[in-house]
Amino acid sequence: MRREVWEAVGGYESRQRAFYENWDFWLHALRRGFRGEGIAEPLLLYRTSDNGRIIELDAQRPKLIAALVSSHAGLFGPAREEAAREQAGARAIPEARQPITPKISVIITAKEKLAALHTALQSVLAQTFQDFEAIVINDGGGSVDALINRFDAGEQIVSLRLPRSRGKARARNAGLAVARGQYIAWLDEQDRWLPGHLEALIDATQHGKHQIAHSDARKSSERAMGSGCLTVHEFLGSGDADLDRWIQGAGIPPTCMLHERAVLGLGFDETLGALDDWELLLRLSTKSFVQVPRATGRG
Repeated sequence: MRREVWEAVGGYESRQRAFYENWDFWLHALRRGFRGEGIAEPLLLYRTSDNGRIIELDAQRPKLIAALVSSHAGLFGPAREEAAREQAGARAIPEARQPITPKISVIITAKEKLAALHTALQSVLAQTFQDFEAIVINDGGGSVDALINRFDAGEQIVSLRLPRSRGKARARNAGLAVARGQYIAWLDEQDRWLPGHLEALIDATQHGKHQIAHSDARKSSERAMGSGCLTVHEFLGSGDADLDRWIQGAGIPPTCMLHERAVLGLGFDETLGALDDWELLLRLSTKSFVQVPRATGRG
């Protein structure tokens, strides 16, 4: 399916314990004007068992189908919908359904530094701009679920664990694949933001209609990196000396950046190792940048 279908529907219904959520999703898509096409050939091997969830659901099949029909008025005709409402009773699915699409997806790469990840998450949840989701990508490290559960942040924090370490570029791309926000912000487990970081960057992009905003950062020693940072345009026109300074770490790290999701394309180049940050910036350099000339994070 196209991503816009998922966003328009708002994903799967999660409030029902016994439920044909796949069928409900497609009915919601149909009601919103989307149309599909079937391919008349098998392209998937599907395993079933004698005690799986689908067997349990099929035992309640008449009532579950009645709940679907009664919840999608106008698709099945008055007579069938009235009969379904009587059969479904209290099982009818709530009609109100709003897509939950955060403004910003914060993608946090983590591996094994739990204390650092705790501090990073604290800095994200303390942001003055709260319309975001935080996606923790665990790059093959131990479980971080217990740590995340301590924050009691509901569905604002989600966690994805990669079965083995794949490197930062691949971990970031895994987060990008599940991100729902219009804008993307990046954070590593050893870094943290000041409370106004997201608000400053989102304001900078929207007031000037820029696609990308970046701020300065401070290292843990409190020495500002801003004095050594090059703007994108300075970087593109710089000589060899400035390029050397960039390679030594004085460039714009992704953790200082907020950008529209659409500008990133396929994400980070997973073949370049440590150079993937610089390749990304060069690729984004044709877009509309704005700089917030103050430190909003610490490394």
